[in-house]
Amino acid sequence: MSQYKPTLAIDLDGVIGKNPMRNCQVREGASTVIYQLKKRYKIIIWTARHIKNYERTKKWLIENGIPFDKLVMGKLRFDKYIDSKVVKFRNWEQIKKNSHKTS
Repeated sequence: MSQYKPTLAIDLDGVIGKNPMRNCQVREGASTVIYQLKKRYKIIIWTARHIKNYERTKKWLIENGIPFDKLVMGKLRFDKYIDSKVVKFRNWEQIKKNSHKTS
């Protein structure tokens, strides 16, 4: 029987990738840190991109070595977001140093 892993949702544009859609480059450290997090979490990549971009986005993640369990397209449209389970993203080095706090 497989061991339960908590789920960690990670935003794509601005967190994993520097620029939305066109010529999107992976942020430094993203693939390495997500790989480490995947050992402890089920990884969901979450993006506001339209569903018509699903295959293109999935291909980009795979080609750039971003490990994930599920890709979710579309987000709720809002101006502000309040949530008790947030990890503020600044850079991947900060996430790596504080990954124990995401438990």
